[in-house]
Amino acid sequence: LFLIDKTKMRFVAKHIIIIVSTVTCLVACNNHSANWETLNSIETIIDQNPDSALNLLNDINCDTLSEDNKMYHHFLTVKAMDKAYIDHKSDSLISLAYDYFQSHNTERLPEVVYYCGRVNNDLGDYPTALNFYQNALDMLPADTENQKLRGAVLCQTGKNTIRKVLNMESTLTIRNIYMEFLVIMIVILSQRNQ
Repeated sequence: LFLIDKTKMRFVAKHIIIIVSTVTCLVACNNHSANWETLNSIETIIDQNPDSALNLLNDINCDTLSEDNKMYHHFLTVKAMDKAYIDHKSDSLISLAYDYFQSHNTERLPEVVYYCGRVNNDLGDYPTALNFYQNALDMLPADTENQKLRGAVLCQTGKNTIRKVLNMESTLTIRNIYMEFLVIMIVILSQRNQ
């Protein structure tokens, strides 16, 4: 039998734990970096090939991603769906991404806020969409380097404002028609009573 001093045993055990922890961290960091690079590559094709980007995103198992990569994945999924003209049925993915990027990544936040507006547009919540667009504009000054995003936000703001005005006008038209109907009914009833 080998007799090992308890002090040496503790020393060896500590070093084994340190080595295993270091290797685990390196593997995890490398995996995080590789996933981030994959997601960045997918983002570069979203504008031209949103369907292909969406297929690539669907092939990624989100359960294996770090929180940062998972939120980036959620954001890219919403963006790809929007670019592919697929109506959003829920705001769950963009809400998670918004909550995360609001406290972790201010550089990407204006675009995330813009897509919050796009999702709310698809859900028919135009006032909320307008609020998100206004928040995005507040984050994108007129001299921003991201003029493409600012232009998209302004375009959607204009569309929603027109929609709101038309809705108000149609409501007024319906009121006017109803008022005219009431006047006609009063006239008809008063003629009957004479």
